[in-house]
Amino acid sequence: MPNNKGFTLVELLATVTIMVLIISIAIPTTMKYISRGKEAQYNQIKSEIEQAADKYYRQHKDNVGVAISLDKLLNANLIDDQYERKNNKLVDPRNKGKCLSGTVNITKNSNRVEFTYNGTTGSC
Repeated sequence: MPNNKGFTLVELLATVTIMVLIISIAIPTTMKYISRGKEAQYNQIKSEIEQAADKYYRQHKDNVGVAISLDKLLNANLIDDQYERKNNKLVDPRNKGKCLSGTVNITKNSNRVEFTYNGTTGSC
């Protein structure tokens, strides 16, 4: 009497094929969601940097030119500590091996002041 307790080769190949199809769909979709999340976190940091520049500008109106460096905002403790830091620099959520740097440009239009972060990434 033969032993029928195992799977046939065809059953194993069918199972592996189905698993490969599921994985080939799931991985790109998951990567897309991860990328969107990193970009959203970067935009949140960018917004907070611009808000910090606004606070800094209001406190130091007379001593501020046309730009404020990110380092100056970090040293003034105007950016929330919830963001990952390395060597007192903000880590770029889009690329964990790099840190954010750059300046916030100040544009004055009559009674309105606008702040635009011009960021770059570099080594920490």
